[in-house]
Amino acid sequence: MSDPHDELCPPNQEDDELTLPRASINKIIKELDYKQEAEAVLNDCKQVAAKRRRQSTRLENLGIPEEELLRQQQELFARAREEQAAAEQQQWYSVQTATLQNAELFQKQMSQDEDDSDEY
Repeated sequence: MSDPHDELCPPNQEDDELTLPRASINKIIKELDYKQEAEAVLNDCKQVAAKRRRQSTRLENLGIPEEELLRQQQELFARAREEQAAAEQQQWYSVQTATLQNAELFQKQMSQDEDDSDEY
């Protein structure tokens, strides 16, 4: 956009700024007939900005103090740790039960094999 800008708004020799003023940009957009494209970009930018504002204030709008939110989060983490520990304990118990059952079966098999070998 710098070339059309120089044609439509001749540069000021004393001005070394690289930023185009809003009025110059508007004039270029009108002269080059980019009004529809510029409006579409502007609307997109407005939608993105509005979405960011809504997301950033979502917790603030709940009306719950930050301390309470922190307490609730810590409570949820504690509950999750307890549930995980209970699940691990249940799994350990299941493994131990299966191991004992296998040991009993092995002992029975060994006793039966000894009885069978005594008969010969």
